[in-house]
Amino acid sequence: MRRLRKAEDAFTLVELMVVILIIGVLVAVATPAYVGILNRARHREMQADLRSGLMAVELYFMENGEYTDDPVQLQAMEPVVAYYSPEQPVGTVALRLGASPEHDEICLFGQTVDGEWYAAYRSVDSAPLFGQAELQDCSADLAAGWSHQAWEAAPSVSLI
Repeated sequence: MRRLRKAEDAFTLVELMVVILIIGVLVAVATPAYVGILNRARHREMQADLRSGLMAVELYFMENGEYTDDPVQLQAMEPVVAYYSPEQPVGTVALRLGASPEHDEICLFGQTVDGEWYAAYRSVDSAPLFGQAELQDCSADLAAGWSHQAWEAAPSVSLI
């Protein structure tokens, strides 16, 4: 009688397989949600870098009366942002002065890991504009459809 009790205390192979199956289903459901959350975090990080870069550009403009796309000068204003230039290809935020001879406008562009481009545009006579775009020339026409408010709030996250 004692031997039967010991055998009943153990898990059967079928029970172990059911537990492994349940864990596999949970992982299969949770992985896409996790990847989505990770991608949204990367997009928000790029948007925050662009806002910080725009702040550095504005500080430089207030001190010098003109915009600059020199990453070294802007790095001193806002050291958190990693600027991109042909001389410093490691950064995430690229800067382009406007096409006007006065250089009174500037665009900041950044690309996320999954290939999405975000941009911020600022000219002397307008409020900053934020949007999604591809790396193009800096102009008011490019930013015409963008918003004066930073990118829309992230949609609520649902794991179900």
